[in-house]
Amino acid sequence: MSYQAVLKELGLKMLKATPLDFVKAARDGLPKKSIDALAKKLDVSLSNLAKYLHVSERTLQRYGPEKILSTDISDRILQITKVYTRCLDIFEDNKVAAAWLKEPCTAFGNIPPIDLLDTSTGIEMLLDELTRLEYGTVS
Repeated sequence: MSYQAVLKELGLKMLKATPLDFVKAARDGLPKKSIDALAKKLDVSLSNLAKYLHVSERTLQRYGPEKILSTDISDRILQITKVYTRCLDIFEDNKVAAAWLKEPCTAFGNIPPIDLLDTSTGIEMLLDELTRLEYGTVS
């Protein structure tokens, strides 16, 4: 997973993307259209994605596509996209990656991985599990 790959998944273009560029992108705020791109990639509704972003669906609906989002929402979008991009690295297929996130997972007590995207600890758990899957380590 590269930072550039994460930004590409959101339809954002940067010549290079380092961790500091990631921080800058979050601080500057992403456009609302990045939420739409992420919802499409994850194959979830705006209302489902809103709960992982800690914002109401209605608030998101009021925003135009070029509306610049807050640092908190932008950072959460980047972190969730990082998980999705990591899934793509491992499963190599958009539909399989999105499906894995929605299927109950024994490693998480039969909770679908997507339900862990609402906290930073949950995101860390998902990234750790994806690394274990990549290397064939059963958790």
